[in-house]
Amino acid sequence: MSCFTKALKGLGEYRSLLYNVTNRRLPAGALGLSQIHKAHVISALCQDLSPHKAIVITPDESSANKLCKDLNAFGCDAVMYPAGDISLRPDDIKSRDYEHSRLSVLGHLVDGSVRAVVCSVEAALQLTIPPEELIAKRITLTVGETVEQDELIDRLINAGYTRSNQVDGSGQFAVRGGIIDIFSPDCANPYRVEFWGDSIDCLSTFDPESQRRIDSTNSVVITPANEICCNPVRLADLIEEQIAKTKGKGSVQAKQLLSADLEKLNGGIHLPNIDRYLPLIYPCAATIFDYIDEPLLFVSESFAVKEHANASLELFHEELKAFLEEGIICKGLDRFMLEFSELLGIYEDLGAVYLDNIARGSFDTPVKGLVTFNARQFSPWNGSMSVLIDDIKPMYQKKGHSVFVIAGTDKSAQALASDLQGEGFSATYMPNPPEELIPNKVIVLPSGFSAGFEYPDVGLTVITYGSRTALPVRKSNKKVNKAAVFNSLEDLHKGDYIVHTAHGIGIFEGITSLEADGNIKDYIKIKYDKGDILYVPVTQLDQVSRYIGSKSENGTVKLNKLGGKEWQKTRSRVRSAVKDIAQELIDLYT
Repeated sequence: MSCFTKALKGLGEYRSLLYNVTNRRLPAGALGLSQIHKAHVISALCQDLSPHKAIVITPDESSANKLCKDLNAFGCDAVMYPAGDISLRPDDIKSRDYEHSRLSVLGHLVDGSVRAVVCSVEAALQLTIPPEELIAKRITLTVGETVEQDELIDRLINAGYTRSNQVDGSGQFAVRGGIIDIFSPDCANPYRVEFWGDSIDCLSTFDPESQRRIDSTNSVVITPANEICCNPVRLADLIEEQIAKTKGKGSVQAKQLLSADLEKLNGGIHLPNIDRYLPLIYPCAATIFDYIDEPLLFVSESFAVKEHANASLELFHEELKAFLEEGIICKGLDRFMLEFSELLGIYEDLGAVYLDNIARGSFDTPVKGLVTFNARQFSPWNGSMSVLIDDIKPMYQKKGHSVFVIAGTDKSAQALASDLQGEGFSATYMPNPPEELIPNKVIVLPSGFSAGFEYPDVGLTVITYGSRTALPVRKSNKKVNKAAVFNSLEDLHKGDYIVHTAHGIGIFEGITSLEADGNIKDYIKIKYDKGDILYVPVTQLDQVSRYIGSKSENGTVKLNKLGGKEWQKTRSRVRSAVKDIAQELIDLYT
């Protein structure tokens, strides 16, 4: 146990919260916690209540990603579970990157190899493959085992894998004589399975670029490549049953689309997108909550979580309404997310711990315990030695106060400790946090947090170098329009409202790789009203800008219809208004 966890034990507020959680006096609330303090508290509770694992719900993926990094910096093995890209149109082509990331997390949860999962509320609401289905579709291979190659190929196809000439990405497999290469979503590198007859002779990982072997292993577990996996024969039977019971408004068009898919399946044609059949394939579909027994459930900034949940659900319901009118979905094929009321039920059943910075009236459910922490957060240190000295000197001189500086890399930490010694401080480099606080000494550590923090009541101050929070800049030889709101793809976050100069307001849905003219290219995916999708080449980033206009009370924005005239009318009105203002200014100053 590190000194940071032990320091929290010296706080009466933490002991009260630990008592509430241990004795199931839940739901409970904790106030006065900024993001870095939330990560600290969650990490400490995971250690104190081991082997319990945690699920942390945040308002959006940006905050989830940052909180996940802080948890790992505190030594809590955490992963981020992203929201899926739900595509319901039969001919939609989507990137599987988000899906493979989700499957990787689910695979780690089944293995019990992580301590905490952090996700946005949208990801928490989305339905996915049930744990028992995931386990049933996993493929375990062992050296010396007898496996027919054709049987293994069938199992890979039924698990959502795509056959290719050579694997270069997750979810693919390739066959060359007595060798089968498989790229599982939860692995950094693909596996190579070498056969001697029907016996597995060798298992190893390899570099997909050089094709050179990396490490040999005795056994591997292959995770499914798609969240929605179904044998084509069974799926055809399910669709046939759905056609028979589809009635009412819009049933004619729905039956036509269902029959078209049924005909493809019966003809041996693979359906490019079976997302809309999730309710048929998994009538008891699961969520992330089904993958951990008795998890510790944390809700970060509950008010913002509720706002984002309602906005996300309202937008999705509008899309479902449009899809129902078009016959793309029908009754029985219309459940893909939990409702917020169901999430509140989970809060109650699991006993949520609400972690908020500022009190905002009541919580989403009644709480049985409430504590308020006395904690401070600091902005990251910018690297200036004079600034650092000014920051740490007052705390360093306090009797019994412990000061830590998180300096990034090992080399930087060692150099900083030496520099602080030269400035007259009693400073020591350590590769890992000590088990106990060391007062009146500056301990310099590697790694980094998103912010510094202090607990005055236990005499602990932690200052962190700010390079970890900087976003990487993608190098490019192309000239970027300096007037554009987005300077790089890293400025885009899934779910952002954005504006295309020619098509108007839509929602950013991620980066998708598509084949065009025989080449694979990256495109910005933008969702418009009625579920319409626009793919914009990433080389045309200057045509996209962030939406900065007003929003409705629930945080939503009216989307434009792709190909409609509304956006053109809006642009005309704006141009006219600008001309009028310009003329008024000319008249004023002449």
